[in-house]
Amino acid sequence: WSFAPCIATFQECCPVVYVDGTHLRGSYKGKLLVAVCKTSSNNIMPLAFPLVDEETTLSWTFFLNNPKKSIIRDRFTCLISDRHLGILHFKNSSLYYCLLKLLLKLTLIVLEGIIAAMKVMLQKYPSYGLHRFCLEHIKANLLTYFRRKGLKEACQILGTELNQTKYWNAWSRINELNPEAAEYLQQMDPTMWTLFEEGGHRWGLSTTNMSESYNNVLKGARHLPIRAMVESTLEKCA
Repeated sequence: WSFAPCIATFQECCPVVYVDGTHLRGSYKGKLLVAVCKTSSNNIMPLAFPLVDEETTLSWTFFLNNPKKSIIRDRFTCLISDRHLGILHFKNSSLYYCLLKLLLKLTLIVLEGIIAAMKVMLQKYPSYGLHRFCLEHIKANLLTYFRRKGLKEACQILGTELNQTKYWNAWSRINELNPEAAEYLQQMDPTMWTLFEEGGHRWGLSTTNMSESYNNVLKGARHLPIRAMVESTLEKCA
């Protein structure tokens, strides 16, 4: 569901949409997905809310298809999300990573999430826009597998730096700290998560903090029955 004032206001906002999901906590199990954008006054505005059983490719495709028809329409839009399958693209020869990679492939074979869904949508609507990753999730994935002082800060600079010299210095710094960490990051297309490489479509915004912040606003609504939940989201938009 979505609300008419939010749909109309989106046409005046920068074409960047943040998407995220959160678990329901009441009698009804499942997940509440949310799409938000930033207004010209730097406020968070919700765009759409679907209820799904799980964050599968099918559910994300359903979600992304409806905003395209009724909210985004013909606007070329950048969608920023977390990166569910970050580890699956890392080539590491150690037994630990091979076993972990195999386990994740088995458990996430259906739960491919928004990455696969965006591929489906871009094939269906080539003018839909672009998909980008949240820098905070990239850093979290990196630090899960590589522990080294200074690595987080170097990755932050790499993801947000617009100066060419400083950008390549950040790559060199990461390679000095941990060559395997640099290899891990190189497995990902830099246009998906660095501001320097991505072409300006993110409008300088590197994370999904807005959608995650709005999930906190909906904390109480996640315990409610469906109808009350919809009414609660409307009240929070007022």
